[in-house]
Amino acid sequence: MDAASASATPEHRLRPDLPLIVLVAALLFAGSSAHTWYSARTAAEVATGAIEDRALRQADELAHAARSLATDERAAGLDMLLDTATAGDRGARRVLLLDRDARVVADAGADARATPAASLVPPSAPGLHVARTGNRLVVWRSLGEPAGSWLRLEYAMDGVWELHARVARASLLLGLASTALGVLVLMAYLKRTWPAGRDRAGQGRSLEIESLGQALREVSSKVREQEAVLTAVTKRLEAVLQHVIDGIITLDEHGRVESANLAAAHVFQYAPEELVGLPFDRLVPDFPLAHQDERDADPAPPLASGLRLEVSALRKDGSAFPLTLGLTEMRLDGRRLLVGTVRDITEQKRLDRMKTDFIAAVSHELRTPLTAIHGSLELLAGGEVEGISGKGRELAHIAYKNSGRLTRLVNDILDFEAMEAGTMRFEVSVVELMPIVHEAIEVSRPQARQKQVELALTAAATGARVMVDPERLQRAIANLLANAIRLSPPSDRVEIAVTPVEGRLRIAVSDRGPGIPEEYRPHLFEKFVQIDGADFRYKAGAGLGLAIVRTIVERLGGTVDYTSEPDVRTTFVIELPEVARA
Repeated sequence: MDAASASATPEHRLRPDLPLIVLVAALLFAGSSAHTWYSARTAAEVATGAIEDRALRQADELAHAARSLATDERAAGLDMLLDTATAGDRGARRVLLLDRDARVVADAGADARATPAASLVPPSAPGLHVARTGNRLVVWRSLGEPAGSWLRLEYAMDGVWELHARVARASLLLGLASTALGVLVLMAYLKRTWPAGRDRAGQGRSLEIESLGQALREVSSKVREQEAVLTAVTKRLEAVLQHVIDGIITLDEHGRVESANLAAAHVFQYAPEELVGLPFDRLVPDFPLAHQDERDADPAPPLASGLRLEVSALRKDGSAFPLTLGLTEMRLDGRRLLVGTVRDITEQKRLDRMKTDFIAAVSHELRTPLTAIHGSLELLAGGEVEGISGKGRELAHIAYKNSGRLTRLVNDILDFEAMEAGTMRFEVSVVELMPIVHEAIEVSRPQARQKQVELALTAAATGARVMVDPERLQRAIANLLANAIRLSPPSDRVEIAVTPVEGRLRIAVSDRGPGIPEEYRPHLFEKFVQIDGADFRYKAGAGLGLAIVRTIVERLGGTVDYTSEPDVRTTFVIELPEVARA
């Protein structure tokens, strides 16, 4: 009886400790599982954001390069362009160019021609579209030249899921090891509190504890192996980020720099650790994301994903330089973060300026001889020179017209460069608007008669006054009329309407020509922009008229915009502040 009591008592006293051990083990395992989920998700989201930003940037660069090729050169030269663009990037698996009928014009990359062309259907709306298909990130980018053409970029996402799986395995094994270690420590602690009788009863369990220790050692060994793998993956990812050509930064919800690679530090001439914590508006004062104190209740306003713009930035020494800034917004554990790319474009701007100066210099040298040639041809075409008649006069008239077109082009180039440089003088005064409009109409009548197009003034703001340079404003209106006449069908009508609208005067020029595709809206008022279409009327101009209109109108404190419904009606609208009548 005593022996039985002695052997039963320790077993009975062990039972109250068992629920405690089970509870601790459950809590430790739950915590490790939560850590596994968080770590894997964080690593996957950061990698996905970096891949998406890279894919968007490469799609933009390829689209710009494709548009720069002449229409008749695209079929021959685009394959080489795409193969070159994808050769150094393992993530870009395939790049295709599709025409307006969804036919593949060019196909490049590691997975080129892996999918039949018939199965590729572009989005219905133009612009930029991003989607995930299986383990691929697919970017569709409309080119607009020709209308309806598309660029399709496929980016591999295998590395994201591989990283997710590795982080999950390493974290889970680490959690299991922590759970086992915690249980072992708890059991060791409880063992020290047992009385001598319980120690004797526990001797029979030493084999179990030894087995548990052996299992713990095996788990710890596997955890160390997985930690080594995870460390290698992390180092490789860090090395890639530190050695890319473009600068990469991350911003927190308050507009402060959280991290920056070596390229970003080089752009701003800081050490990488010096950038961390800086308000981003100290680096890019023109950027609309205002710095906010961490105690502020409201975060910064939302920012559209995929933003790309040119801004003026500041280096550490305070010097300003031009910068291209690309930003992508993401949410991580409820936090709003921004992943950005930065690139110093000082050299690119210098080369652009050299090209512009060269064009202006050549144009300036051409102006004087062209004026003389144009005047001489006018005399020949007008019969002022004896001995020229019939076929000779007809050829002189054709040469006279072409020399006039060339003279206007040279004058447009020189005037636009003067406007951009700020050297063109504007003689501003308060004048009535309608005489300027009438003068622009009269200047445009010879072109209208030649095209058999009627110029109709449908509404007039008699007596309305504006503060403008009459000569410059007349030229802006005349440029709009010239475009409308050139694009109008023969025997059609161009309408001009001048109306007051809430303290402003609106000058509207409407035609029923082929219209303007929507994808040209962001760039229509830039210099040398022409619509790439089959209609020959688009090719008659030099691409400077609308750029000159915008420059003049904005210098006069006004705005210019347009609405267009292809083959129905296109209306360009100039709005200027009205001067109150005395």
